[in-house]
Amino acid sequence: NDDVNDDDDYEVDDYTDDESLDDSVLFNSAKSTKRKSRLNPTIPSQPILNERRVKMDDEDDDLNDPVGKQERELENMLFGRHLSPEGRIYVKNLTSYSISRLEKEPRYLVEEKEKIDRSIQQLAVQQYPSFISTAQSVNNTKSQVDFMSDKVDDLMEILPKFQKSCEDYLSVCDSIRVSQRTNRLMIENQVGMLEVLELGQLMDTCVRNGLYDEALDLEAYAQSLLIRHQSIPILKDLVAEMQDTKKMILQQLLQILRGALPLATCLRVVGYLRRLQVYSEKELREQLLNSRKIWLDLLLESIGTHHSAYEYLSKFLDLTRVHLFEIITQY
Repeated sequence: NDDVNDDDDYEVDDYTDDESLDDSVLFNSAKSTKRKSRLNPTIPSQPILNERRVKMDDEDDDLNDPVGKQERELENMLFGRHLSPEGRIYVKNLTSYSISRLEKEPRYLVEEKEKIDRSIQQLAVQQYPSFISTAQSVNNTKSQVDFMSDKVDDLMEILPKFQKSCEDYLSVCDSIRVSQRTNRLMIENQVGMLEVLELGQLMDTCVRNGLYDEALDLEAYAQSLLIRHQSIPILKDLVAEMQDTKKMILQQLLQILRGALPLATCLRVVGYLRRLQVYSEKELREQLLNSRKIWLDLLLESIGTHHSAYEYLSKFLDLTRVHLFEIITQY
């Protein structure tokens, strides 16, 4: 009997150790689930989940195992509820225990419960700094979250003004970018721009030196630039300035026509007048005859009245014959 009791004690100890591990795991799992249930009321506790899971398993087993259904009804009669799979295994093990083992089982269970309670108390004592620091961390986190919430509200109030400021800044940047691009292009084309701006002065210099061909070429070049770039005001001012120079060219050419004029020079002057496009062909011929008549009248007036009538008529006829023939040839 003593040997049997020792073996039974050994088996009980083994079972107690295994069961203590299982019970501690189950306790920690139940504790974690209970904590989650407190944090989130919508999450059911572990016992409720186990009960639901057992009930669903029982309903499935009832359809496939009539014998299992009878066992579950018996469990309901004895224990008032259905047992979990672990509970069923424990009940089956109880049926295989000896009487002495069954007599000791309540004591082992009480000892195991006390052991678990001591472990819980010891854990609470050992880890109380962690609990305090966790509580402080929770309070700090809550205060920081409240602070961040206030800052977010302030940020939401500032964001529209900031967005408007950014839009204004972008518009200013666009205008600055356009100005910068214009300045860069002006620097890159500085030589060409200076040449264009000096066209009026260069044309005036050519006119003063009698280089009418070059002056008219410069004026035609400015006109072509204005046709290609009509939106540039400075080109309009440049062409207007060169138009004034063209008037000076016209006056000088007409003055040349009113003086001693070889045929070759007359042809060049008439060509310049045609390029000026001031007169039509008929008006140009009339202007030529009027200018040459003015010159002939000046020559005839230069004879003077102090000569005798014969000398006067002789000089008058000579000048008229020579220069009138020249005028007709030029015409």
